[in-house]
Amino acid sequence: MVLATTAWMYISNALIFISILAVMPTLVVWICMKKRNEKYDRQIELAKSAIEKDPSLNLEDFLAKLTPAKRTYAQKSVSLILISSILLFLGLAATAIAFVFNSRGIDEGFAFFGIIACILLALGFAFLVSFLYTRKLVHKGLLK
Repeated sequence: MVLATTAWMYISNALIFISILAVMPTLVVWICMKKRNEKYDRQIELAKSAIEKDPSLNLEDFLAKLTPAKRTYAQKSVSLILISSILLFLGLAATAIAFVFNSRGIDEGFAFFGIIACILLALGFAFLVSFLYTRKLVHKGLLK
C-alpha cells in the first residue's frame, strides 16, 4: 500500500514537470504559429479578392499597404527594457520566496523556486544587456 502511494506520488510529480517543461512551451509555439498562419491566410484572401476586382493592380504595392510599418530600434529597445524589468522583478520575487521558505526549514518543492529565480534573473540581465547594447548602437548612429 505504501509502495503504491509512493509510486503514484513520483508519477504525479513527473507528470507535473513534463506538463510544465514540455506541453506548455509546445502549446505556446502552436498558438503563435496558428496566429501567424491566420494573418497570412487573411492577407492572401485580401490579395485574391483585390486581383479579382482589378487585374491590373500592382500586388507588391497592395501587400506593402497591408503590412504594418516596422518598429524602429528605439521602439524595440523600450520593449527590451520593459521585458528586462519584468523578468528581473519576477526573479527577485522567486529568490525572496525561495529564501523565506528555506530559512524556515521548509524544503518541500521550494527549491524549484531557486532554480526558476536563477533562470528569470539570467534572462532579465540578458535583456538588460541587449537594451544597453542597442541603445549604444542607436546613439552611435549605426541603427535607426
